[in-house]
Amino acid sequence: MSRATMIDSHPEEDNVNSIDSEVNEIQESEVEQSVEAIEQPQDEVEQDTEQNVPEKYRGKSLKEVVQMHQEVEQVMSRHSAEVGELRKVVDEYITTQTQSAPKQNVEPESDIDYFTDPQGAVNRAIENHPKIKAAEEYSANYKKQSAMAELNNRHPDMNTILNDPKFSEWIKVSKITDSIVCTGGSRLRC
Repeated sequence: MSRATMIDSHPEEDNVNSIDSEVNEIQESEVEQSVEAIEQPQDEVEQDTEQNVPEKYRGKSLKEVVQMHQEVEQVMSRHSAEVGELRKVVDEYITTQTQSAPKQNVEPESDIDYFTDPQGAVNRAIENHPKIKAAEEYSANYKKQSAMAELNNRHPDMNTILNDPKFSEWIKVSKITDSIVCTGGSRLRC
């Protein structure tokens, strides 16, 4: 008995088709694996970033976060300007206080023996005390203000008379009135 075998005239085509299908299957499985590998770290990154985001920013869009940041910058700018202005005011206050502070001419206290001259030592201590000096200055200013108030009460037209050129000529004629006005600290020219 003879056996007949059938020989395929194009055996390579079947092999090529099967190889192509195997290659396609391998490529598809590799692509699926790489997609899974890519998606997995992204999910982990999203979870990590959500955990690191402060509560007030969670669930906010990028636009909302940018707006919040801009508002904070505006407030900081305003506060910086206020601090700058306050520093200027404080600096001006300090300079005026140091300039207007009365320079106390405190005489260096020599080694005074309170036992040999107690009365003199106490008198010098009282005279040189800053509060006493301030009280004396206040008293002198009060006396000047009281005298000016009394003069204004007795002569309400005093300012018009003092500014009148005829009055200043009359003052200049008399040497006595001229010396009184010049030493009295009046507003007239001497």
